[in-house]
Amino acid sequence: MNSKIAMKRVAIRDLSGAALDWASASCEEQNHFCIQRPDLVVSGVVAPPPFSSDPVYGWPIIEREGISTRKIVTPPFSIHETRHYDASKGDEIYRPDGYKRDMVRRPNPPHRLDGWWLAKMPIGTGAHDLWRKDHFLSPTSLVAAMRCWVASKHGEFVEIPVQLLT
Repeated sequence: MNSKIAMKRVAIRDLSGAALDWASASCEEQNHFCIQRPDLVVSGVVAPPPFSSDPVYGWPIIEREGISTRKIVTPPFSIHETRHYDASKGDEIYRPDGYKRDMVRRPNPPHRLDGWWLAKMPIGTGAHDLWRKDHFLSPTSLVAAMRCWVASKHGEFVEIPVQLLT
């Protein structure tokens, strides 16, 4: 194996697949002593375990590090006072159980991030932190969590072998 591997600086929020797995392995310090096996080599670089796609490898890290994940789900409707009624938006008047006045139920349009996942590191006991869309957004919880973990170790950018970037 060539000891001079071309590296490229990449934003962690853009990592996926083998590049994210390689960065995750660097956090576990598994990139320095890999056994050379033909089935583990990808374009001349030893392929790490699939941290971002196989829960067997990813979930122990998530549990050990205390990484939180959350799925983005837009509620099917929102509730407004009757003065905001607008039939053109599909509003309907109804009275929720236990209320003494009518309310407006308005359908929410689907959001482009519905079904995506966020991940963030723990901030300490008793601390209250809101979720933001810059908390390592991804279509899967494992990818979001591994991006979050790699960022906690390396910062916003990491050096990745060029061969692993697709």
